[in-house]
Amino acid sequence: MNSLLFVISRNHFQKTPMRCIMIYKMKRLISAILFLLLTSPFCFCLSDFQFSVAPRVSLSFGELNEILYGYDDTIVSQLDWEQNALFNYGMEANIKIYNFNINSIFESSLPLGTSYMYDYDDFDGNKTVDKLSKHPIKQTTNLNTELTLSYDLQWSSVFTVLPLINFQYLFNDFKSDKGDILFGQRTPGKKVYANKIDYYRHSVFIFSGVGIKISPQNKLLFTLDFQISPWGYQFDYDYHHGTGKDPRYPFSTYDYMYSFFSKAKFNITTSFLINSFLSIQLFTNSMFGFPDKGECYTDFASEDYYLSSRKSGANINYIKTGISLKITF
Repeated sequence: MNSLLFVISRNHFQKTPMRCIMIYKMKRLISAILFLLLTSPFCFCLSDFQFSVAPRVSLSFGELNEILYGYDDTIVSQLDWEQNALFNYGMEANIKIYNFNINSIFESSLPLGTSYMYDYDDFDGNKTVDKLSKHPIKQTTNLNTELTLSYDLQWSSVFTVLPLINFQYLFNDFKSDKGDILFGQRTPGKKVYANKIDYYRHSVFIFSGVGIKISPQNKLLFTLDFQISPWGYQFDYDYHHGTGKDPRYPFSTYDYMYSFFSKAKFNITTSFLINSFLSIQLFTNSMFGFPDKGECYTDFASEDYYLSSRKSGANINYIKTGISLKITF
């Protein structure tokens, strides 16, 4: 079956249920989290109940990659979308009942300065770049939602171990301007521009791992954890603008990718307790891993979408550092 091309109409993709299902599931997840937060005041009657909120800001640096593989799994095309730097703002909420913890994070971001998208093409797959272009990213939207469930295992008055499971949803949307061709496909004596490219991605990951709390004194608390993702799903779409002179343009692609143990996260938080109600937290979060592969649908040089015999790929890496003010009720 992989050797065949399956023709799919544009209307099919416009009505593709996958994206609707993803949005529906995320709405249900967010609704469940909001329900927990809104109903948490009713739990104040419990003696072992604690509720806290923490407005937070941070800076992050990272990159998203979109990849097209050749028939022998060599990279023939790659888009690298920079995120340098982003100002992130949002809210963190935590519910603790006995030894159980429910933590949620909602974040959005604003770009600081100009980031770029680099488009590499190696058409024959010989690991020699045939074309390289650089595009300024003129518009970007980034959303991050996380839900973490953990349990405190008290080893001593200083050490606590936390087995945990984390659910993360990321939405990234980019619009790049026309770019400068830095290498390849140049006309002597004439400046040549590369077409604009738009791109968005939905990413859902499940992480599991273990954390450690270290409290050497009453006013200081260190928390660190390591997580690995046994399963993930990414869906992305890109649109390549055209000049109208090339019959192959404009065109677009849809990519569906599943991942297994390809992503990991490492988080460190230092908390300074001002009093029983307020604390200042300094945190660093990072995600790293290797590309996932999946199916690629495209209408390149065609009036209809078809399943390409080449595989698509996607990756994401970032590091984030920031500060929050935790208010405990």
